[in-house]
Amino acid sequence: MRRFMHRNICREKEMKRRRRRWDGIALLCGAIAAGLLLDALSSTGLQGVGKGRAGLDGIRAEAAKEENDAGPDSYEIHLLLDSDKLLDKDHQLKEEYCEAFDTKKKCKEFGLVYCDTADRQFNQEGWINRIRFREDKPEKGFKVTFKKRYPVSGSDISGAVKQAEADGFDLTGEDWSSEIEMDYSEMTLSLSAETECEAGGYESIADLDSNAALSMLEVNMLKEEVNWSSDQWGSKNLKSARLAGPVYYKRYTGTLEGQEVEIEVWTITDQKSGQESYLTELSFEADEYDQAAELREKMIEDLDGQGILLKEDGLKTQKILNAYLGNP
Repeated sequence: MRRFMHRNICREKEMKRRRRRWDGIALLCGAIAAGLLLDALSSTGLQGVGKGRAGLDGIRAEAAKEENDAGPDSYEIHLLLDSDKLLDKDHQLKEEYCEAFDTKKKCKEFGLVYCDTADRQFNQEGWINRIRFREDKPEKGFKVTFKKRYPVSGSDISGAVKQAEADGFDLTGEDWSSEIEMDYSEMTLSLSAETECEAGGYESIADLDSNAALSMLEVNMLKEEVNWSSDQWGSKNLKSARLAGPVYYKRYTGTLEGQEVEIEVWTITDQKSGQESYLTELSFEADEYDQAAELREKMIEDLDGQGILLKEDGLKTQKILNAYLGNP
């Protein structure tokens, strides 16, 4: 199953690269045709051709940029919402917000376990290991995800990409997809590798015991994490790792500002006190930075106007690890 999943990721990445490449080629072909026309006009002695050729040089430069600058595969925006205002007594999305976001009443249900050591060896190095299960459709099986995250300093996305490449990641290869995660005040370069595994009779993530989960992670962990800071670093840390979870969330699909969005409601249970807390997050994807930034600003203004935006970053993984494994 692992090879099948990686082919899917590769196909999605390659389609985006091809779109960028063909956009660049189309722009370049237009520039070449315009150049031939300008040459013909110039030979007739017509004035104003020089100004046109200067514009043509700009088009050619833009074409080269479109063809060669692949950038991240996608951009995903995450904004926290006020759970106290959005959720009813059963911790479902209130009817008025189902209507406001034009969501369907029925939502998808997921269960996850995260994996880390007591002293957060993985998380401290920017690694996240998790296994997800579709609770309402067990036949879909497990999705194993490995993430490596790089903070983006200011708006210097290229700096984070260069650091990832210096650390040995091939961002044009088949194994890793790249995404810029944009929170309320921070950006992160997130590299992900995913693998699908059959459910094998499991009905819930709660049925997955620690040994089976750790084995699933060990078998599918890629070399970049296995040998992160030393030989077999990842494998050795898995031997002392524990599961954080299960943690459950519901996903609603709707629209805001004409854009499809997902609203997730996470239930996080503190293992010491047994107290449950709820994290509600709105997210959406975009292919290009300018599009993502513009929509993000519009949605912040809209959600803030409704009085339901929390002006803070999520730190979801950190909250989950602390709730289920205790503070390091």
